[in-house]
Amino acid sequence: MKKFFLLIIVGLFFSGCMYYNYGVDAKNQNIKYETRYDSVKGNKYQFATTLLNSPNVGSGLYIEIRHLYKPYNKRDKEFISAIEFNTHNLTEGTVVEIRSIDLSHRTSDGKKIIAENAVGDVPKKIHGGKEDGVFYYKKIYSKNLPKNIIENISIIIKDEEGEYKIDYEFPLKYELEYTFWDVMLSG
Repeated sequence: MKKFFLLIIVGLFFSGCMYYNYGVDAKNQNIKYETRYDSVKGNKYQFATTLLNSPNVGSGLYIEIRHLYKPYNKRDKEFISAIEFNTHNLTEGTVVEIRSIDLSHRTSDGKKIIAENAVGDVPKKIHGGKEDGVFYYKKIYSKNLPKNIIENISIIIKDEEGEYKIDYEFPLKYELEYTFWDVMLSG
């Protein structure tokens, strides 16, 4: 009988160590660039997707979306979707202008999901060699979201070569991203 209760207690403990977030099917035709994370290559879902990774577009600006996720320290409060602008590969002297950023979510039947807040520190112009770093644009949503969501991303950037529109639509599903054991065994 003691073994049974011990098994129940251990099972309950580890059942709370599963982290679900929104991801896109890794075989989705809208994914144009390979993920930069070796640890997730070959997984069924991508929870972070590269939107731009080309030295010929945007002068080497790297852009990634972290699909709707619950921050570790706020697991029961909200979901965040974050676009990362990484400027570490910009050529010195290059100027990239961020003309517009639009990030929106809707239900699978087309109803718009209203964000509680939008925050960001992305400058209008990024100067290569001067502003190396990572900038974010985030939308924050309440925790009561449907299991299937459509995510739309539209970004317009301009560099010396011209203006580029980055447009994506991803169907997201609420799926298991990682477990306690994934973290423990990833060493």
